[in-house]
Amino acid sequence: MNMTYDELIGIILKDYPGYSYEQCIGEGQKIGKPLFQYKETDWSFLKRISSELKSELSCDIIETLNMFYFGRPSKTSYKLEDTSDYRACKDLKQYHESGGNEAGHDTDYFYYEIETREKYEIGANISFKNKDFYVNQYKVRALSDEVIYKYRLCRKNGVWQTKVINSLIGGASIEGKVLEVKGEKIKLHLNIDKSQNKDKASWFPYAPPTGNVMYSMPIVGTSASLYFPSETSEEPIVTGCVRTNGSSCAKTADTTKRYFGTEHGSEIEMVPNALNIKGGSKEPLSISFDDAVGVTITSHKKLSLNAADEITMKTPQSVKLKAQSQILVAKAGTKSGFSMETDLHFLSNNVIKNGSD
Repeated sequence: MNMTYDELIGIILKDYPGYSYEQCIGEGQKIGKPLFQYKETDWSFLKRISSELKSELSCDIIETLNMFYFGRPSKTSYKLEDTSDYRACKDLKQYHESGGNEAGHDTDYFYYEIETREKYEIGANISFKNKDFYVNQYKVRALSDEVIYKYRLCRKNGVWQTKVINSLIGGASIEGKVLEVKGEKIKLHLNIDKSQNKDKASWFPYAPPTGNVMYSMPIVGTSASLYFPSETSEEPIVTGCVRTNGSSCAKTADTTKRYFGTEHGSEIEMVPNALNIKGGSKEPLSISFDDAVGVTITSHKKLSLNAADEITMKTPQSVKLKAQSQILVAKAGTKSGFSMETDLHFLSNNVIKNGSD
């Protein structure tokens, strides 16, 4: 995020020792966002980055050790006679594609087309009709024994280069390792990067494929995917964890059985004939919904049923309550109830006895 364009280009040129470049735009400027070089050459990547600054990347064919110009160079100035033939144009299509009024004034997209035998380089400053223009592009044609150059002279604030996108990144997912988790955001070390400083890594929002169902943040050290919803590579999201041991893990080898568990031991087991919910304690603590057996609730400690109104247990056969030492039923707020502990004991303010031998 805090990396400058100078530093970015310097990292790329480490693979080209002995070569340099000339920076004509963005010098000392922080990039301010994560950048991704995905299935593209260094040249294509730098061309795309320069287009985000509304400029271009051009090759230096004169100085062999100077690989390119990042931005448009403007080393020389020329004056063009006002009597020269010209064609005046305005690129309204480019103006609207660049954002209309928000992109500037439409006069910035005004340009001249001229033909001359003189050779001007891209980016050269041309003074024409008491205004400064710059060579944006040119075409060359042979006329008899002469070479004729056709130039486009643009205003300084006009867009020189339309924004270049990487069509391969739209819809792509890049795997990586989770470095840090905070709230609903994640830092990743992408597998395409040789190294990643955790302090310099960017935060990405997390959006699991299940939505809010069984929502759980990935833990540090696990694998996750960074998904790019569009070709602009803006606002990528972490979509979920990537399992790398599916074939060797006993719980996932059978595709008919599904598990959702946490690092603390809690687990939901979904198998063809049952749904089991297990707690994270070492002692048995679970609820089982088994098609063959029914519902089984197991607890190594107290089991409480609380309701604001009433609790009803109804069955066409019988209700069985089993305990190791005692079963106690008491009415809240009174001393009425009964206890089963070897013998049957009743306690109430009013006891009606009715029995027979």
